[in-house]
Amino acid sequence: MTVLLKLLKKLWKPLAEILLVAFLLCAGAYWCYSRGYQKADSSWKFQWAQRDLTDATAALQLEVTERAKEQRRQHAADEERKRADEELAKIQADADAAERARGGLQQQLAAVQRQLAGSETGRLS
Repeated sequence: MTVLLKLLKKLWKPLAEILLVAFLLCAGAYWCYSRGYQKADSSWKFQWAQRDLTDATAALQLEVTERAKEQRRQHAADEERKRADEELAKIQADADAAERARGGLQQQLAAVQRQLAGSETGRLS
């Protein structure tokens, strides 16, 4: 035991230096590793952010395109509805005019029938 203490007293400085150098080497290696890890991590984060931005831009462009298509379809449907309403109004006006003409013709027919009923020709037939 005393030999071990003498040996330890004699070699404690070189052992401490070796341990210090080993510790510094390990700390340096860990620092280099963590630095490289952080660099790679930030590089991947940047690439993912670019990909997300590209995806968001593409989605926005698609949405704008689809909205424009939908607006064109809606405008075409509105124009068709407007044209159909105008055509329906025209047909309704024509039907009303035909109804008035029918009413007028019926009145004329009734008047002619009354005239014929009162005349001699109407009694013979």
